Amino acid sequence: MADGEFSRILSRNPAEVRVCGRFKPNGSSPITNTQGSTIFGRGFSVARTNTGVFTITLLGTFGDYLHGDLTLMSSTIADGGQFRVVSVAASGGNTVLVVTHYGEDAGGVMQAEDIASASDNFVTFEFVFSNLKAVR
Repeated sequence: MADGEFSRILSRNPAEVRVCGRFKPNGSSPITNTQGSTIFGRGFSVARTNTGVFTITLLGTFGDYLHGDLTLMSSTIADGGQFRVVSVAASGGNTVLVVTHYGEDAGGVMQAEDIASASDNFVTFEFVFSNLKAVR
C-alpha cells in the first residue's frame, strides 16, 4: 500500500475514517516532527502552540468529527492529567485539531500543563470522522 492510500475499516458507522498516531512531547520546546523518532504514524504533524496546547495537523479532510482519544504514555510520575479536544477545523485542505493537556496542581486545580520531555513520554491519539456524503 502506497502512502496516501487508506485501508477499509469495518464499522456500523458508514464511511468512518480513523486517524491514529503517536508523538513525543518536548516539554516547553518545539516538536521536531522527525518520523520514527518524535512522531510515529503517517500523514500528520504536531506543534506545541502554548503551555500544554498542541496543534495536530492531519493531511487531508475527513468529514464530520465524531470522536477523539488521546493518552499520555509517561515514564515520570509527575506527568498525568487529561486531554481535551478544543477545536476541529478544516484549513487549506487539511484537518487541524487543537488539544490541551490539563494537569492537577497541589491545590487540586486543573490547568493547562506542559508534558515533560522525558525520553519515554509519548502521546498516542485516535481521531474518528464520518465522511458520509448523503444525509440519512
